[in-house]
Amino acid sequence: MIGAVDISSEDEFNNDLVAIVFLLARYIERNYQEFEMERIKRKFDEIDIKILKLTAEGKIDKEIAKTINMSLSNIKYHKRKIFKLLGTKNVKDCIYKATKLDLI
Repeated sequence: MIGAVDISSEDEFNNDLVAIVFLLARYIERNYQEFEMERIKRKFDEIDIKILKLTAEGKIDKEIAKTINMSLSNIKYHKRKIFKLLGTKNVKDCIYKATKLDLI
C-alpha cells in the first residue's frame, strides 16, 4: 500500500472526497494498465509481430516458415515465446490478447 486517504468525518462520509478518491483510483488504474500494455509490447521483436499477424490470418506454422523464410523450429520457438509473453496457452487466446494490446 502506498498510502491512505481518510474520507470520513464525524457524522458521515464526505461525498466530495469520496468522488475525488474514486476518480483518482480510476485514473491510477487506467494509467497502470496502459503502462503494463506498453511494457509487454516492448518485449516483442519485429519477427514476433510478423508471426502473430500471419497466425491471425490463419496460416499454419509451415506456411509461416515458408512466407518469412525461417525454419519451422524457429517459428515454433517464437510462438512459444509469444504465448509466454502474453500468458496464453492456445492460438485463439493469443490472437485475442495480441489484438487487445494492439500488437496486430
